[in-house]
Amino acid sequence: MLYQTRRFSVPALARAAAIRVVALAQDIRRTDADTSYLDSLPPHHLADLGLRRMEDCHFHEITYR
Repeated sequence: MLYQTRRFSVPALARAAAIRVVALAQDIRRTDADTSYLDSLPPHHLADLGLRRMEDCHFHEITYR
């Protein structure tokens, strides 16, 4: 048969879901470290990277643009 429908197996779906969960956990962990590194940089280093520190007075959060 030239054209067959793809069959899903439970182990393959579980493996794919586990890989996605692990990747998401790594991305979350990496984002915290990157943000803390940016917090330690002086404004002229941020300008070299093309970023600017923005402080939100309502929520007391710092964002970078």
